[in-house]
Amino acid sequence: MARYSFIMVCYNNCDLTRQALESLLESFDLNYKNLGVEVIIINNNSNDETFEVIQSIKADYKGIIEIVLVNMEENMGYSIGLNVGLSKATGKIITVLNNDLIFSNGWFKGLTEALDRDSSLGVAVPYLSYASGVQNVGVLLDSPQKIQAFASKFTNEHKGSIINLNRAIGACLTMKREVIDLIGGCDFWFGLGMYDDDDWCSRIRVSGYKIAVIGDSFVYHIGNATLSKNSENVTAAILSNCKKFMRKWNLKGNEYPEGLYTNRENSLENTVYERKKHFFPVKYEDYVSVSQTENIKNQINKCLLVADWTNFKSEWQRKLVQFLSNYNNSELHLWIPPQYFDKKEVMDKIAETVQNLENKENLLGSILKFNYDNISPDLLIVFMKQFDNVLTVENDYVNKFIVNLAKASSNHLIVK
Repeated sequence: MARYSFIMVCYNNCDLTRQALESLLESFDLNYKNLGVEVIIINNNSNDETFEVIQSIKADYKGIIEIVLVNMEENMGYSIGLNVGLSKATGKIITVLNNDLIFSNGWFKGLTEALDRDSSLGVAVPYLSYASGVQNVGVLLDSPQKIQAFASKFTNEHKGSIINLNRAIGACLTMKREVIDLIGGCDFWFGLGMYDDDDWCSRIRVSGYKIAVIGDSFVYHIGNATLSKNSENVTAAILSNCKKFMRKWNLKGNEYPEGLYTNRENSLENTVYERKKHFFPVKYEDYVSVSQTENIKNQINKCLLVADWTNFKSEWQRKLVQFLSNYNNSELHLWIPPQYFDKKEVMDKIAETVQNLENKENLLGSILKFNYDNISPDLLIVFMKQFDNVLTVENDYVNKFIVNLAKASSNHLIVK
């Protein structure tokens, strides 16, 4: 069992993954290697040479550092990919990494020493060449030698500096195992990613742990390298997930003007940690273990549709039309939790979708059923076992999670 676990989620960009992994592995001194290091790489169904690159690096470091490669059967998005990595981690100190980073010598020491010194510090993060907020250094460097020289100079000048944060950039987070035990992983409602790290940090803060940027640590961050190649999906995720984050944390802003709290600090100060609300399991099996219940026998075929309702790339509207055109003695239940979605906004889209269908009044009145409950993760399986079928939606990462959870948790749920 390793003391230090590192998790990297990657999708294509094999050259960046190679660069990040090689610089990471070379940055560890003998002390860390002796205590045990494992590097867990989640290959999110890449279609380039990512698999071959990682296998080659594994061979080079065999017997020195344990490299665990997890090849996903489909791209599940960053949030769920990260949760898969967390489910494999054995270390007492866990670090989450993007694959567009370059590591210099000594970057990790400052983070671990800060965590060791302060029992209330749950997460330590480095300064980054490219970021937002306090962590952003805003420097562009073009060689490993220049990065090392800058990192040495910067960390010497900022040695001993610790600044507490309410939000850290998800590109590089080093945390204690106990933090994961308390809050779990990413919230699956953030799907592809974007604002998932904001939500994660908020849950860490309300659980009682501090987050801090450490002056003794600098990491070079290229920034958005994977996401920039999938720009339309990323734009859709940003627009949808920003709204979800604002609603979930009752933040007032353009995305959610009726929010209860005016800013993030105000929200965190007024939120009490509740495990059933703020803990998200990292393994499908954990959803099942906390939600044992018998399957419910239904008189009529009950189908469940869960989607990223405000994400314009999701094809849930096409799936809805497909179902309603041939529903055959079935009910379709749409789960639209108000913690993440505005009811009127989603209902307007549904009304628009069925506008040209025959007998639309009957469809809305008797075939379509709406569930607006905020269901906590520990009751999710209980909720799903009310149904006979779960519908799949193309290009929808929230739906992907629900579909895979259905496959893992029940013998009777049929995926369509």
